[in-house]
Amino acid sequence: ALFTFELKADNSGYIVTSYGGNAINVVVPTTYNNKPVVALGEQLFYQNGSIKAVVLPATLTYIGHQAFKDAVSLESIVLPSGVTELAADAFAGTISLSQVTLSSNLEIIGNNAFENSAFSSVTIPAKVVEINSRSFAGNTALVTVILTPNTPPLRFANSFEGTVPNLKYYVPAAVYDAYINSPYWQGFSAQIVAN
Repeated sequence: ALFTFELKADNSGYIVTSYGGNAINVVVPTTYNNKPVVALGEQLFYQNGSIKAVVLPATLTYIGHQAFKDAVSLESIVLPSGVTELAADAFAGTISLSQVTLSSNLEIIGNNAFENSAFSSVTIPAKVVEINSRSFAGNTALVTVILTPNTPPLRFANSFEGTVPNLKYYVPAAVYDAYINSPYWQGFSAQIVAN
């Protein structure tokens, strides 16, 4: 079998624990043993040099530690709306990842989640509350960050470290003041634009 699965402790669904193929386009199954596939396990596609595109199941809620770390050929990803958390290093080192669509219910972007990735633009969904340490660090292509949360999410000084100086953070006009006065964002107020 290309994939192996492990039942979650609460029996609610399966975690994909390994992938043994070398396909360029991969589809992660939606169900296994008549239960939903709810998580990508840690290091699932770690250092996978083949995969360019992956279709993730709508049942997914969690993407584990280093799940796509150093998947150097990955070009695009759409995170299904059920995904609420990206663990640390989830997409770190995805140096070809030029298109990313984050999930509408995403709340937590883990440490180094997209470090050294390749996209020029990203939209931070409205429910995000944490953009953790080095989440987008070293992403030298990144120039446009569209923030849709009305409450400025937590960020660290290094969350976007090593990005270009002309990067702009576009925030909802109604909450522009909240962003430029936020302890997390005020140090970057020169880059914040009311959208």
